[in-house]
Amino acid sequence: MGMFKWADEDSKGSPLFAGALAVGSAGASPLSEYLVDDILFPSYRSLESEIIGSSGEINLDQIKALKNKMLDKSLRDNFLILPSKDNIGSFSKVTKKYLPDRAELESFLRKGGLQTFEGTANPIRAVHAIRDAGGFISLPRSNSHAITLAHELGHATALNPGSTIRSSRPYNFIDSLGRSLMESGSRNALGAALIAGSFDSDDKKKWLVPGGIGITQAAVLGEEALASYKAMQALKSLKDTPSRELVVAGEGAGKLFAPSLIENAGKNLRRAWGTYGLTAAGLLAAPILAIKAREQWDKGRRN
Repeated sequence: MGMFKWADEDSKGSPLFAGALAVGSAGASPLSEYLVDDILFPSYRSLESEIIGSSGEINLDQIKALKNKMLDKSLRDNFLILPSKDNIGSFSKVTKKYLPDRAELESFLRKGGLQTFEGTANPIRAVHAIRDAGGFISLPRSNSHAITLAHELGHATALNPGSTIRSSRPYNFIDSLGRSLMESGSRNALGAALIAGSFDSDDKKKWLVPGGIGITQAAVLGEEALASYKAMQALKSLKDTPSRELVVAGEGAGKLFAPSLIENAGKNLRRAWGTYGLTAAGLLAAPILAIKAREQWDKGRRN
């Protein structure tokens, strides 16, 4: 009996159900952030430590091999891998007018050069090299391994000749917007929910809000998946390559990559992608739940 009563109320628009959806809308992004920060990210970091412990940090042989495998020969010499300021790995695209902060550039000059993962570079020449390449990669100064570099180089393949779509302005704009939405997290999710919920339930324009967010998040998730795919292709193709350096005493001696690094590469990249996926889900769920809450509320008022 009670079940049919609830169904009848729902068909007419339940204020209680509308309120529950509204609460869900406000909490969608915080919930996804909690899952990422407290569950998925610690698991990802734990795996990172295991990979470093068993296969060691990235070395010069690995850097050169991955650059040669993944980047066009016109880019390799000018493509720099720099120490990260915020201790995370990232790929940055730049324009021909790229220039670091003046204070930063003067600091490099005073120190005798710009430290890269492949040695010391002249700061002025480094700026020109980055401009010519169209971008650069930043990696943490310590605890960086070949999987992270391969993934970031997967992004950098967008600079290779022939990568028309990924190097286009519309693609870069949508991808950049999507990442900005992710970084702002709950604030933008709540704003999107308020805007989407402000439309009358009969107004089809309400779907432009989640639709726009969906496009930007699909671009980010697609780019991350593609970068990981290219990383896996490169790592697998180089797994039997000999190296002048011992990766870890007793394991993988004489090979470019320790077997454990190749074995854990897929797991590592999937967990990293999962952090993006959960964040995107929270952003998209907020306006959709707000729309559904408004629909329930409007039904209740009209009946």
